[in-house]
Amino acid sequence: MNISTQFVEDTVQPFTLKSTINNLSFSWFDAFIVFVTIFVFNVCMGVYFNYFTRKQSTTSEYLLGGRTMNVIPVVISLVASHTSANTLLSVPADVYRYGAAYLLGAISTIILTVVTIYVYLPVFFNLGITSVYEYLERRFDSRTRLLASFLSIVSYILYLPIVIYVPSLAFSAATGVNVHFMAASICGLCIFYSAIGGLRAVIWTDAVQFMIAILAVSLICMMGLQSTGGFSVVWRKAIDSKRLDIFDFDMDPTKRDTFWSLAVGLTTQRVATVAISQNCMQKFLAVPTFRQSVLTVIYFGVGTIIIKTITIFLGLLIYAEYSACDPLSAQKITTDNQLVTYFVMDVSKNIPGLPGLFIAGVFSASLSTLSGDLNCLAGIIYEDFIVKLSNEKISDKRATTILQLLVIICGLICTLMVYIVEHMGGLFSLGYSLSGVTTGAILGMFTMGIFYPGFNAKGAFYGGLCGFITIACIIFPAQYYQMMGLLNYVSKPTSTKYCNVLNDTFPVTTTPRILSPSTELSFIFRISFYYYCLMATVITLFFGLVISTATRRNNDQFVDRKLISPLGYTLLQSEVKDCSKNSMTKQC
Repeated sequence: MNISTQFVEDTVQPFTLKSTINNLSFSWFDAFIVFVTIFVFNVCMGVYFNYFTRKQSTTSEYLLGGRTMNVIPVVISLVASHTSANTLLSVPADVYRYGAAYLLGAISTIILTVVTIYVYLPVFFNLGITSVYEYLERRFDSRTRLLASFLSIVSYILYLPIVIYVPSLAFSAATGVNVHFMAASICGLCIFYSAIGGLRAVIWTDAVQFMIAILAVSLICMMGLQSTGGFSVVWRKAIDSKRLDIFDFDMDPTKRDTFWSLAVGLTTQRVATVAISQNCMQKFLAVPTFRQSVLTVIYFGVGTIIIKTITIFLGLLIYAEYSACDPLSAQKITTDNQLVTYFVMDVSKNIPGLPGLFIAGVFSASLSTLSGDLNCLAGIIYEDFIVKLSNEKISDKRATTILQLLVIICGLICTLMVYIVEHMGGLFSLGYSLSGVTTGAILGMFTMGIFYPGFNAKGAFYGGLCGFITIACIIFPAQYYQMMGLLNYVSKPTSTKYCNVLNDTFPVTTTPRILSPSTELSFIFRISFYYYCLMATVITLFFGLVISTATRRNNDQFVDRKLISPLGYTLLQSEVKDCSKNSMTKQC
């Protein structure tokens, strides 16, 4: 018998789990809290910013808030947009099942903050652009810009259905309301206030929604501590079950959670989804000065670390509560995605309103992510496709109308995609996997331009295309194998030693549950999903370098100084030219 099981037997008394998730009550008071907190508030915010404040009369006002936003609401909005319902529900469930190695993500966030401030932010801020993909056109050509914009649109279309589905699943599990009806309701609400309110409505609603989400999670953590017996009990159970064995330095890329997969693979993924993300840069650039932009990035990094730590601790709390009786093995829930909702309904069942507040927090987290991404997605389509392909000048009033229509159309498409996402398995790994399909190639193209003048337009375009196609041919088969139960990661042991459900006693489970031997699959499909973005970036840079070298002409080596990162032109000053208005350099 292992240490974890022995500890469980010594400290946990037998108890009875009599209720499935559908039997736990969700009162009318809880439903009222959800309705008032979420629906009424967001509708009012959208109406307010459309009719009672300065009109969204220009695309800069609609997409960047006129570049006059304050740091604090922008930071809160950024952290909120990265604290989706997927964070609140999937991260704790993942910690419960696989351990707290995700804590190493703090290293990734620190590296991300430094890289963003010293490499990418100075370039984008000094150029004063609305779309980050405009950079690729200035540095390379319009074809490269359109490819990156297209890949970004694909990324949002793949990811946003997860953002919609997660809170819908939570509310459906708590109330029995159809999950597809909830998905349509969530997206419809978000479309409304995002479309009519612009970035100002998105940022301010994000700020309030974030506070609701944090309040809900904090209360649940306090209830969980009381239920489990305190922090010391949670900590001891986490250690004895090896859920805090996070420093695994094994270089095997097929292992799910190692120091290298998180410190290297996850770092690359976060750089791709923050430092060159239209959604994040759109907000980093919404403040008046560069110093404020830097502060925004720093505060965002600190806030992200705090929120991720809280959700990881929630996962350890859930394990401490069910260390002797796994709800999934006991058939009280049907999927790990329902684990957090079950825990909340269980520990707060005697406190009217608390389950409703938590579900409201989950909704708020989802809406904050969805609203920001829809606003961003509309901006990409408008700036990089409609404006580029239009033969006539678009008036500011018409542009705002087009942006609003784009938000509506994109929201409807993402809602329909929910029908596909619900059949694709674990949501935590799914989010990172689908993100890796496109973000690695985009990061590779931006890195080519910002770091080294030797890359040319052909190298950037075909390198990005090769990176996208190659990684897609790896990720989609791997995801299919996971759906079929052929690809499974080694999980931490769970127990049903003291379950007594419907008079049936379940045996203790001390070994990982694997449906089918993953080693039968090809090595390439067993690589951890944390490495997908890194792989795509390396492939893009490799092909980009080869193609650029093969097609380079003499005038390719001179690049406008403003298009290169300060780090880049410090190291390669001889290949960078000052192409300001006062410069008469022929290559410019």
